[in-house]
Amino acid sequence: MYQGQLPSESGSNTRQKAKQRIRSALHPQLAELWKQDLVAGIAFGSNPNVPKVAGRNPNEIAEHHKLANKGNHFYRFVPIVGERLGVACSLDILFLRRDSPGNLIQYGGDIDNRIKVLFDALRIPQNPGELPDGPPGPGEDPFHCLLEDDRFITSVKVTTDRLLTPLSHGEHTSDVLLVVGVKVVVTRAFPCIM
Repeated sequence: MYQGQLPSESGSNTRQKAKQRIRSALHPQLAELWKQDLVAGIAFGSNPNVPKVAGRNPNEIAEHHKLANKGNHFYRFVPIVGERLGVACSLDILFLRRDSPGNLIQYGGDIDNRIKVLFDALRIPQNPGELPDGPPGPGEDPFHCLLEDDRFITSVKVTTDRLLTPLSHGEHTSDVLLVVGVKVVVTRAFPCIM
C-alpha cells in the first residue's frame, strides 16, 4: 500500500525523487513479506539457470543487485520477483484519487504516465541517476523491491475510484492511495528434488 504523491512522468521530468519516495514507502512492507513468507519456505524454488551463490539470505541476494549512486554510496537491492527466483507477477491496482468519476487527469497528470512512475518505483533502479545522492537510510540496506525489472510484470489491472478522506495537514489534492495486489506466477517448471 502506498499513500502520497504519484506525479505523472514526462520526457523532461522522469520523477526520480518521487520513485525513490515510493520505493522507500514500500520497502518495509516488502521486507516484512520476505521475513514472514519467503524465509518461512512458502513460495518459490530457485531458477536453475542462475548460479546458486545466494540462497534465501537477503544480504547474499543483495550482493548481486548493488549499484553505486553519484556520491559513490552503494545501494543493495533484494527483489522478490525476477530471474533469480524464477517468477513473474500480475498486478491488481486499486488507484484511489481525489478526482471526480470520469475525470482521470485533473490532479497529478494522466493515469498511464502516473502508473509508469509506479512501475519504475516497484523495480530496482537501473542506473546511478535513479538513486538519491546520499547513502541508504536507516534499515534500507539491503533495500527490498518488488521487481528485479518491470519486464517481470505479466499483466496489470487498474481500478480507479475516488479517495474520500478529507485532506489532512501536509497532504496535497493530487495525493493518491494505492493498494497493489500481487499474484506471483512461476515462469519455468523446475525439477523437484526431494
